[in-house]
Amino acid sequence: MPEPVEIPAGLASMGKPDAMWIYRGSDGAAHGAVARWNSGDKKEIRPIIWNGTTFVSGGLGDNRPLLNSDMVASQPVAPILIVEGEKTLDAASQYAPEGWVVVTWAGGASAWDKSDWSILAGHTCVIWPDNDEPGLRAASSIQIELTKLKIPTAIARVSHQFPEGWDLADSLPVGNAATITQM
Repeated sequence: MPEPVEIPAGLASMGKPDAMWIYRGSDGAAHGAVARWNSGDKKEIRPIIWNGTTFVSGGLGDNRPLLNSDMVASQPVAPILIVEGEKTLDAASQYAPEGWVVVTWAGGASAWDKSDWSILAGHTCVIWPDNDEPGLRAASSIQIELTKLKIPTAIARVSHQFPEGWDLADSLPVGNAATITQM
């Protein structure tokens, strides 16, 4: 996929996105992008791919790279923090200790199985789920997949004091602190 990534003509009426993330393979080559527009309490998230001629909004396909796959490949023994969503990945970097790589997958809780998790071989992983049923279900499924790949993995437990739907992109409830330690 060529860079810089452009907003497809079909999405031009949405204006400039508030954020855009490039999904790269382990070699650093762009595979696809995800753009996000925020409007009050509403968010619009659209994948962007190259169809060989132009940028279009469309699915990223199967066997997708994780966001930050290139960083994982360049740091072959770094611990990995797995979170749900690009915005959460950005926020999680403030909680992760130095030397950790934060990754996510494209498409949300129900699309975890469309990503190539094998890039995490040789790493130790912690999954920090969103504090809701889809997030916990995705975390459990990812842990099962990583266990099949012989990748040591743990799921962080979110305090019952945290509200439904809470993730690392949200403010911490009063009196709580989030830290991640080596397993």
